Amino acid sequence: MNWQAKSLPHTEQPMKLSYYPGCSLHGTAIEFDVSTREVCKHLGVELVELDDWNCCGATAAHSLNRDLAAAASARNLAIASRRGMPLAVPCAACYHALKKTDYEMRHDADLADRIRTEFGIDYPGGVDVRHIMHVFADDEMLAAIRQKVTRPLEGLKFGCYYGCLIVRPPEAMGNIDDPENPQKMETILNACGAETVDWSYKTDCCGGAFALGRPATAMKLIAKIFDNAIKSGIEAIAVACPLCHANLDGRQPEASEILGREVNMPIFYFTELMGVAMGLAPVKKILGKHLTSVQPALEKLS
Repeated sequence: MNWQAKSLPHTEQPMKLSYYPGCSLHGTAIEFDVSTREVCKHLGVELVELDDWNCCGATAAHSLNRDLAAAASARNLAIASRRGMPLAVPCAACYHALKKTDYEMRHDADLADRIRTEFGIDYPGGVDVRHIMHVFADDEMLAAIRQKVTRPLEGLKFGCYYGCLIVRPPEAMGNIDDPENPQKMETILNACGAETVDWSYKTDCCGGAFALGRPATAMKLIAKIFDNAIKSGIEAIAVACPLCHANLDGRQPEASEILGREVNMPIFYFTELMGVAMGLAPVKKILGKHLTSVQPALEKLS
């Protein structure tokens, strides 16, 4: 389904979307959840959280049992299908798992039959799964964002970091953005008055869950990302993934040792930056949860 063919109108009536927060946004990434909900409410978007949702299996489940991983996501998709609304997902890993499962269930009849037979989940495919970034990047939504900005994000150079899951593989993710040089996040932050920097590592992997199992491998990737960001003149990084945020926000001391220079880079969820630009008090209250302080960056915003 090509969701871009169906624009999201900005009307006086709230836009309704099903909402899948996923496990991280109810725990370690609660600031992503709070900022997403607050920004949506401010823009007239009503998020209706899925009833009785379960973990989608991201990111390692598929490497252990493909069918079980697919069933975990398919169950959520089946619940969403009964709603008859697009499904908005903030977490990049959850979005990837749900979007990919929808694609596989539509293109692999044997898999769909196994999921139905073994797990009792009948999901033929067709739920319109959208990363919350893609909801905000709609032309009419961007116009609404510009109207809501009270504190433009001026005074800092931002790097938008997508990670490796939102845009790949493009055939399963719906080709909603350039898989090598996506621009949706830049478009949103530009609408908030931010200056964004074009850089080479915006879709490189940060190591994800390897930060626990193979920390040395992950640290090499994280250090490369920071090295390129610093060389590109980036002063703060915007992300759309709890795993990416955890790695980039919490692994800066180790990155400093590898690079031989101090890394002190504020890492924001892009929805937090939207909330700051719109002057949303609940969003400002959660900014102290970051391991690397974002306060110096906020003070630079004019």
